Amino acid sequence: MSHFFISYSRKDIAFAQKIVDALAIQKLDPWTGWKRIPKDKNREQEIHYGIQKADAFLFLISPDSVASKICKREIAYAVKNGKRILPIVIRNTKRNIPDEITKRNLVFCRDRQDDFDKAIKEINNNIYTDCEWLKYQTKLQLKALDWESQKDKKRLLHGKELREAEQKLVEVNSQIDPQATKLQREFILSSQRNEKHQQRQLTIGLLTGFLIVLGIAVIAVMQWRHVQEQARIALARQLAAQAQNVFSTDPSKQITAMLLAIQSMRLSPSGEAAQILLNNTLTQPVSLMTFDGPVNSVAFSPDGRYVAAGSYDHTVRVWETDPGREIARMLHDGIVLFVAFSPNGKYVVSAGAGDNSVRVWEIATGKEIAHMIHNSSVRFVAFSHDSKYIAPMVGYDNTALVRELVTGKEIVRISHDAPNEISSIAFSPDGKFLVSSGGNDNTARVWEIATGKEIARLTHDSYVASAVFSPDGKYVASASGDYTARVWESSTGREIARLIHDSYVYRAVFSPDAKYVASGGYDNTIRVWETLTGKEIVRLTHDHYVSSIAFSPDGKYVISAGGDSNAVRVWDARTGQEIARTMHEGGVHSIVFSPNGRLVASGGNDNIARIWQYRPSDLIAEACLLSTRNLTQAEWKQYIGNALPYQAVCPNIPIELTPAPIPNTTPTTYATVTP
Repeated sequence: MSHFFISYSRKDIAFAQKIVDALAIQKLDPWTGWKRIPKDKNREQEIHYGIQKADAFLFLISPDSVASKICKREIAYAVKNGKRILPIVIRNTKRNIPDEITKRNLVFCRDRQDDFDKAIKEINNNIYTDCEWLKYQTKLQLKALDWESQKDKKRLLHGKELREAEQKLVEVNSQIDPQATKLQREFILSSQRNEKHQQRQLTIGLLTGFLIVLGIAVIAVMQWRHVQEQARIALARQLAAQAQNVFSTDPSKQITAMLLAIQSMRLSPSGEAAQILLNNTLTQPVSLMTFDGPVNSVAFSPDGRYVAAGSYDHTVRVWETDPGREIARMLHDGIVLFVAFSPNGKYVVSAGAGDNSVRVWEIATGKEIAHMIHNSSVRFVAFSHDSKYIAPMVGYDNTALVRELVTGKEIVRISHDAPNEISSIAFSPDGKFLVSSGGNDNTARVWEIATGKEIARLTHDSYVASAVFSPDGKYVASASGDYTARVWESSTGREIARLIHDSYVYRAVFSPDAKYVASGGYDNTIRVWETLTGKEIVRLTHDHYVSSIAFSPDGKYVISAGGDSNAVRVWDARTGQEIARTMHEGGVHSIVFSPNGRLVASGGNDNIARIWQYRPSDLIAEACLLSTRNLTQAEWKQYIGNALPYQAVCPNIPIELTPAPIPNTTPTTYATVTP
């Protein structure tokens, strides 16, 4: 089988021969058109055959080869067949090079310009990298092509061959080039389906007369699986409890606690295990910023590159998400209660008490470009989606203003009936409307910004704590002291759904696709509901009241904080399972997901704003990178016993091969954590 196929322009044949001769010394066998294709054979068919059988595809870049239609067809066929493509520059060209070539690392081998021997060595190294996978991938592609041409089930993979193919695809990571081709995946899938079909036919033939027994067996299997699942969850909870006990009682065993938490997360993710991975002394958040007072507000920039936070210490600080370098620090004359980035990413807006101001800062320079004074503290600022306008929420004032962002010019003023503060304010996605909740007047109202005209009034039976538009602008969700969250049609004020809690509801938010609403408050729960039907989908239980809720950008997770627990929790929005938890050393005031959904920012009374990962796979990977060892056999015996065979908690680290002396002690038992 050829090691490589070489594609070149006929005008470069002499230099191509030079490269082939040099690689032949490295015991690499080429496929070349000048001596491989008999005159009586179909040239394109033979070229295709040569590409199919080659492990790698070398393309010699020159002005002539880039312009060659034949070379372009060869490249396309190599890509289709999942070949490792090695582009080699032999002559400079100003012509457009195919995208499939430019996205790969170039090897420069220009005559009298580059080190020829060094280039040959680099080509050789590239061909031999992941050589075992490369050769297997070529073999698999040939079998897949044979099957595709014949459509004969006998040519599908079976038994050991199929298991090997499945294992190879599992083992190959996303960084290895080439990846499995579409045809290979179809080939394996068809093989799997065929094997399952054969097994099904055999099973039907053998068990037709035993349907009653089969039914009993199925029930038994289901019960067995349920028992196994419950045992797995119970073991995960036990390991989480053990990790917490080790973590809190023996500082010298931080690695042991971390490894127990990793194993617990692998079995069944939980907030308790994630807390160990996030809050032990070995791991660090992605970044953090320490202030001289409580952190009241945190925000990500729209591109996720920066984080801003505002504090009691009168500062607004902006820093890079990773690695955490501070790039700007701005001063207020009082407490900073709120910060946010403009949707266009150019500005940071901050607001606070003491100086009762809203300030607009340019991110690139830290320069203040607008300064707006109000008659009371400003607790929140809403942005229009086009970044033209802001709406400050002023404390102890029944009015709200819409202003131009850059100039501070007042555009419109709205008023509620109650003498106290407006409790929330938000722009519609199209920027034409505003929704505000009037607190003690028991209403939320929709306003037309251009005229200041009230469009709809949404009436509760008690204090309205918050109101927001759905992402499509069709609906408003409101939360109230009347123990309900409600969904309304924004254009008419018609009530769509009533979502009933057992106590005061503080917050209600829409999922990114507007299909669901999450609400939470003083009954210590977060509840996820279908927007249009009001059907409760899942209930998430806190230890204390809930004051902050947000959906992840993909809608798969919910983050929450509140009460006196000092905890930030992340939940699976579909199952209600808590998958991550981090602890501050004081109450938490602000939580937010990053725009890509991979990170969380939180800030609170411990004077810290921190950026942290929450996905179980990310937490496990990070912890395994920091760990210097796996559990010893003695530790495994002590904490896990015979529940699982001894294995690597972190596959990237070797396990103990020689059994260590194991004390003759009874495995330690700890109380499991109640979910």
